[in-house]
Amino acid sequence: METYFSMPLASLSRASILFLQRSIVDFFAHNARILPWRQQRSVYHTLVSEIMLQQTQVKTVIPYFERWIQRFPSLEALAQADATEVLHLWEGLGYYNRAHSLRHIAKTISQQAHIPSTPDEWKTLPGIGHYTAAAIASLAQNTPIAVVDGNVVRVLARFWNIHRLFDHKGQALTYLCPIADQCLDRAHHALYNEGMMELGATLCLPQNPHCPSCPLRSHCQAHAHGTAQKIPRFQMTVYRKVCRARGIYLRGHELWLSPMNQHSKAAPLIWEFPEISLSDHNTSIASPIFTGRRSIGHTHFTERFYVIEFLKNTVTPHTGQWHSLTELNRLTLSGPHRKWFPKLQKVFSRDL
Repeated sequence: METYFSMPLASLSRASILFLQRSIVDFFAHNARILPWRQQRSVYHTLVSEIMLQQTQVKTVIPYFERWIQRFPSLEALAQADATEVLHLWEGLGYYNRAHSLRHIAKTISQQAHIPSTPDEWKTLPGIGHYTAAAIASLAQNTPIAVVDGNVVRVLARFWNIHRLFDHKGQALTYLCPIADQCLDRAHHALYNEGMMELGATLCLPQNPHCPSCPLRSHCQAHAHGTAQKIPRFQMTVYRKVCRARGIYLRGHELWLSPMNQHSKAAPLIWEFPEISLSDHNTSIASPIFTGRRSIGHTHFTERFYVIEFLKNTVTPHTGQWHSLTELNRLTLSGPHRKWFPKLQKVFSRDL
């Protein structure tokens, strides 16, 4: 029979904590992946990597990080960069607020001539919450503070067999932070923190964890009780489905594009194919030439693209402008639209 329990902080076994600390530090020393931001650890490299890794997988971030550091090798170089170039280099990573935040942080630090030295100072800057502030402080500034992300939540919840049903990941982070703090190896906090995240990313996976290879298995309560696959526990996620129609307005060798999030200051200078209402073109639109699907958070988007030849009586969407096909590589397109563009171009180029 499966057994779940929640252990109060006062009851955390000191022997188990010492085992956890020694095992994690040893695991990281012998199994750390070679990642570019680890090769030359610095405040700037840690800041850039941690912002890029928000909502994004490591394998996706690596080439972006390498190109970014090559072009903006320091906070000073980033502070002086043009917003258009910053966004263009970020194209495809999504969540463009992160690029704006990085540039804003660089400009703020350069103007103040002071690099934050505590987690509380880091949290005053845009795009930096508790996790990112702790990661920079611990990994790059020798501050003994626990770094808690989704990987660490999973490792700790399983190690202590914490069965609590969480409403969402944020609630789990809040609940596990005091436990993470008590388990922190303060003498080797940077190695320990990276080791915890590394274990969660490579062995203690959300699905099908590699328990036989895990260095914690002899003391892991979830492994002992056969509950690892079911911990941590979250309320079932409700996904929303959204369908959109997109117009490909053609005028000779030009395309009409609209600014993304045109009513927000968060994402200027990013372009996309305009959203349209099919009822406005019910006599001139045939079947869609392409259907693309993507997800953002808990929303699944289906986007159907329609070619609309620009004639005298054609009305373009009220926000946007014409762009020559030859200049599209210099523009920043939204990630999905850049990815889908070659397939779209194959269809509408036949008519040019």
